[in-house]
Amino acid sequence: MKINSLILSILTVISVSCRQTSKENFRPVTFYHYQLWLADLDTVDLKDSSTLYLDSITTNKNTEYFLRNYPNSDSLTVFSYSIKGDSLFYEGTYCKVVDTVDFDFKGQKITLYRSNYDISDNFDEESYIFWNRRYGLIGEYNYNMGPLLLFDNQEIPNFATDILYSYIVDSERGQGIE
Repeated sequence: MKINSLILSILTVISVSCRQTSKENFRPVTFYHYQLWLADLDTVDLKDSSTLYLDSITTNKNTEYFLRNYPNSDSLTVFSYSIKGDSLFYEGTYCKVVDTVDFDFKGQKITLYRSNYDISDNFDEESYIFWNRRYGLIGEYNYNMGPLLLFDNQEIPNFATDILYSYIVDSERGQGIE
């Protein structure tokens, strides 16, 4: 009986250890929180910025991503999402792709999906999520309330803060993103 309990305990420890991502797999992402004021789109209102750490777990079905406060798997998850093919699940909610947008960034073509995040029977969470299969989550824009969350990936530095920010502001000047 004690041997079975010991084997079960060892298997549990091995299973839990194998699921965790090592510290070397965490990638820093700079997070920016802006507020867009539709009455004055020329004002850049940066509320906060910080470094988050991207952790991912890939299975044969999808890849799950966790943006954490610290580079360890026990750290608080600030944002989570998963990508399965051309589908995005943001905070556990399926987000339908409504458009793709191509950008030229330093001679490289980057295609972003624009997905709609809208939880039924909730208010004020409606947002567009901008993402890419290679780079993950790039931005979230709550088009009703104005918060714009950008995630600057080290592989494409300043893409979110320069290119995507300008795209969203320019789109709002032209009567919003359709």
